Amino acid sequence: DWTFELRSGRKLRGYYLASCTNPNVCTVMVHGWLDNANSFIYVLPHMENEVGDVLAIDLAGHGLSDHLPEDAHYIIMQYALDLTHVLKSLKNLYHEIRLVGHSLGAGVCILAERSRVCKISSMVLIEGIGPMTTEDGMFGLVSAMDAPLSKVCRTYPSFEAACRKRAESNIGGPMKYEEAFSLTQRSVLPNEDQTWSFIHDRRLNQKSLMSMTEEQVQKILRAISTPTMLVLDRGGLWCELLDLFNVNYIFEHHILSFFVRAFLWFAYKLRPQDR
Repeated sequence: DWTFELRSGRKLRGYYLASCTNPNVCTVMVHGWLDNANSFIYVLPHMENEVGDVLAIDLAGHGLSDHLPEDAHYIIMQYALDLTHVLKSLKNLYHEIRLVGHSLGAGVCILAERSRVCKISSMVLIEGIGPMTTEDGMFGLVSAMDAPLSKVCRTYPSFEAACRKRAESNIGGPMKYEEAFSLTQRSVLPNEDQTWSFIHDRRLNQKSLMSMTEEQVQKILRAISTPTMLVLDRGGLWCELLDLFNVNYIFEHHILSFFVRAFLWFAYKLRPQDR
């Protein structure tokens, strides 16, 4: 297991896997909303010889990482700031740092890349191409004022029951039990009465206090020069929207997968060597 203490004393946790074949490279992996570092557990055996050392992070309030203070709010910029601190700590240890982000994690990776705190050699964005947007960028202010600081944790009679609940409530549709099992291992703990409860911060279910506007996100995406791969599930949340723009790079296993050199909002320019 890996622990990183931020300047405030708050701790991020995750796991670190050292590579025997490519120790000069580190791939940092960032999960999606209400997931945790175990999101990537099944793909790691297939990537072991390519990605160098692997650092999979639990974002604040997720998995085993500390929750934010009670008077703080979960916004994507906070996640990006945390990741930027982690990247800064790695930049003198590796010749090459790569980012992999899923869903929310994809937006976090994009923002951290723009910090330029270290050189990112490549990014892989899974089911996400930027932070979510609203018209004015501040849609959660009133709801945040009235939101309770915490919620009563629901309990489950067994780990298996909690795992079934995680499988049923997946945002992208029901998961298989074995797929939910690894996520649940890092997201529940037993109680004194032998029941089980999820340990993520209940405030993650509240509306974000602040978001970004479409114009802001487009500006960020246009400025990306890091070679980037976007991976989409044909049946996923993004695919229907992308079909409107006739993006037809469908590879094996019904995955949309292609390299981009510069992002324009839903406009992609393939690098010559990848065509």
